[in-house]
Parts: sequence; structure tokens; C-alpha cells
Amino acid sequence: MVASVQPNDARGQAAAEAHYLRAVSLAENEAPPDRLEISIANEGLASIYAGLGEFDRALSALDEVRAAYPQNPVVDGEEGLILAHAGRWTRAEAALRKAVTIQPNDANVLNALGLVAWQHNHDLAGAATYFSRALAVHTDLDDFCASLHSNLGAVYGEQGRFSDAIAEFHLALRVVPNDPAYLTNLGTAFAAVGRLDDARAQLQAALAVAPDYEPARVALQQLSRQ
Repeated sequence: MVASVQPNDARGQAAAEAHYLRAVSLAENEAPPDRLEISIANEGLASIYAGLGEFDRALSALDEVRAAYPQNPVVDGEEGLILAHAGRWTRAEAALRKAVTIQPNDANVLNALGLVAWQHNHDLAGAATYFSRALAVHTDLDDFCASLHSNLGAVYGEQGRFSDAIAEFHLALRVVPNDPAYLTNLGTAFAAVGRLDDARAQLQAALAVAPDYEPARVALQQLSRQ
């Protein structure tokens, strides 16, 4: 079972980067420097660089946040999220555990802790707990909600709880109906419980949305051999 990746808006990111860089410059040239504005602008830069996969630049921007505004309450969580995206799990876990003590209801931090527990520590029960906590506090029916349901469903699938996994994938697809990853995950879960016609339908739907989506193609080929 796999996760989906959302595309980046390159032009929008370039414009935002220019905006934040100018904000940093203006704030630094004030007398005295506006440290809060420097902190906010560097947070924005960190987010942009992380989205581009430039994780070291993102972490350097967060260093500037700490230097300008040490009492910033969210910087540990932001650092943990960036480190998790970079696959630097040990450092990510340390930052995220520090962050969750300050902001225990931050759904992004809880989701990232779930990913660390699942993908690094192989602690499926812990991962399910974190994803469930994130869903409890994040009530908006948006892409992030769908990804939380999909993450929880994938963990349930690895635990052999296929009925629960199917329910979570249905919830993800209720929010984002045509996501090829969620369709593939649901198809894989159906196959695991012997619902082969349902599995085939979901995998074919995934390929109808994204004809080159490799996980769906491979899963459909495996299904054809059963």
C-alpha cells in the first residue's frame, strides 16, 4: 500500500520565495531589526525549500528562525516535519517528541510521529495511535484528512486488519475520490480478503485516472495470476 504525492506549483513557489526574501531584507534593515518578521519570513522560506526537496536549505532557514525569535513555539515541529520528509528519522523523532509536548494537538506533528513509528521504528500499534489522534483533531475534509485515513488504513493492512483498512481507504476516497494511490490501496486490501472482482475494479479505476501509475499496474498483474 502506497502514499500519494501532490504536485508543486513552481511559479507560485518562486514568487513566494521572492516575497519572503524581501520581507527578511526589509525586517533586517529596520532599527532595531524586526525579529518577529524575520522569524515569520524564514519559516515561509523553510516551507518552500522543504517542498522543493532542498532540506538542508530548509533547515538553515529554521536556524535563522531560532536565532531571530528563540521563543517561537512551532519551530521544533517544523524541523521535525522537514527531517521526516528527508528520511532523517532519528533526528526527526527527537524534534517531533519535543514539539508534541508543547503542542499536543498539532495534527501535522502527530502524523509525522505516526510516520516515524511506522516507517522507521516498525511500531504499527504506535503508528495507528498517532494517526488516530491526528484524525481526532483534524476535522476538515481536505487532502490532509484523506492522507491520514490512507496512512491509518495502510497500517491496519500491515496488521492484517483488512476490514478496518478497507473502511479507512473508503473514507480517504470519500474526500479525494480519484486519487490513484487510494484506489490502489483499496484494491490491494480487497485482494487480501479475496474480493477479487472489487480489487480489480479499484485497480482499473486507478489506471483510468493515471494510466502510468506503476503500483496499480503491478497489483493488477499480480491479481491476474490468482
